[in-house]
Amino acid sequence: MTLGKLLFLILAVVALGGTTVVVADLWFMPWLIHQQAEVLVPELVGLDTEQAEADLARIGLRLLTAEEVFDQSVPAGTVLEQDPVALRPVRRGRPVRVVLSAGAPLTRVPDVSGLSLRQAELALGRVGLRLGRVARSYDPDGALGIVAQRPHPGAESPRGAGVNLLVREGLERSYHRMPDLTGRPINRVRQDLTRAGFDIRRVTYRSEGESGSAGGGGGGRTGRGGDGGRTGGRSLPGTVLDQWPAAGVRIPTGGSIELVASR
Repeated sequence: MTLGKLLFLILAVVALGGTTVVVADLWFMPWLIHQQAEVLVPELVGLDTEQAEADLARIGLRLLTAEEVFDQSVPAGTVLEQDPVALRPVRRGRPVRVVLSAGAPLTRVPDVSGLSLRQAELALGRVGLRLGRVARSYDPDGALGIVAQRPHPGAESPRGAGVNLLVREGLERSYHRMPDLTGRPINRVRQDLTRAGFDIRRVTYRSEGESGSAGGGGGGRTGRGGDGGRTGGRSLPGTVLDQWPAAGVRIPTGGSIELVASR
């Protein structure tokens, strides 16, 4: 081999080596460092799946769904738990396992047609549902009870959801304005209310100075203007001192009334 060819070969080897070093320095080493760099896991709890995946992808991590569990208060697809936890340093490329909410558990809506409103409420409560809006229709000649419902029987509905009902009643109930009964004799009041179709649920007797009111608190009215049923500034025994509902309140025919009378 001539001297010129030998020098050319040496220069070629040196050039190739230099190129390799440049490539390694400018591309391979940064790539290797980037792949092995640690990042802090972001907070994912409370995010939906799409947002959680996007947040992880920006820093080179992956989302892995480990489990889905029912949760009454958290919308489906929301992150409930994560592993590793937020702010823990991990290598890029590592998966972050999450537990997602599956939303409220579903239950099958029962058929409550033909039941009374109270029976329907109990039937719904047994499967974790509740009364929704209640509408009423009146037909003395038709079948009474629940005649329509939404959602329909057999549909799946989240636990705790309301079921709207249409109730058919025989005769439309009339409403009355509650009169002021205080100061009147309890026996006369009993007769008048019973004759009018009201239900006297309870009568409590107490001395005029004792505390307490009809209906369990605050809804009635004690005392009456004028001197009816009073002598020497005190009520006669058997005088109505308080009432529930209070005077002026609308009450349906057949509604319940509580009274407080003097001993």
